[in-house]
Amino acid sequence: MHQVIKKICAILLAFVLCVVPVGAATTDDGECEIVINSIEISKNGHTEIIGYIDGAEKGAMLTFLALTDIANDDFLAGEIIAGDTIVYIDQVTLGNNAAFLLKFRINDDYSEADVLFRFGSNTGAEPLNVKYTLPYIEPLIGIVENNSAMYGKDVYTLDSPYLTPQNVANSIIYGGNRIFFKIGDLWYDLLDEKATDNSYLVEENAVDDMTMRKQPLRWYCSDKNIVDFKAVN
Repeated sequence: MHQVIKKICAILLAFVLCVVPVGAATTDDGECEIVINSIEISKNGHTEIIGYIDGAEKGAMLTFLALTDIANDDFLAGEIIAGDTIVYIDQVTLGNNAAFLLKFRINDDYSEADVLFRFGSNTGAEPLNVKYTLPYIEPLIGIVENNSAMYGKDVYTLDSPYLTPQNVANSIIYGGNRIFFKIGDLWYDLLDEKATDNSYLVEENAVDDMTMRKQPLRWYCSDKNIVDFKAVN
């Protein structure tokens, strides 16, 4: 059902992006242009796009579609929507000076992919296509700092005030008896029978990256706060 809803939403948004809507919100000259000031994507996939619509008014709408199937002309025309090509969809209201800000996270499944950012609006401006090659995007677990421990599905930095015996016990009860430790950008399974002292913490004993990427995650407890991993995914 989720995929069906996603597909319907994508079709509707693609239609908005590919036609000139009725009731365009423009200034008196009636000519508008979508302008992108900056696109920034971090190694964790956090994306920030800043721009404005020249000639538009505050309160107008900007629609945004990010996709990977940039060679599919039918897709760009809004005639065919393939669910696995949709990276992100959004619609925002223009603020002062007809400016807009898009903030979202791109999943590491799209790491180093060629994508198309397609911008549309209800201002009468021509839709804008921006081709972009994504940087290497670390898996979600990649945001975890060194000197952090994973108990069950929860991760704690060693200086976290939340790293208490009671919280650790609750983490293991909830997420299972799994204990990993990150140091030197590598993860180690502390329940390995060879993990008896610090000599175990050498690269040859590190857990492979794919195994760690598959670990289910719930909370990331640092020295400042608790982050819900789902909220940053």
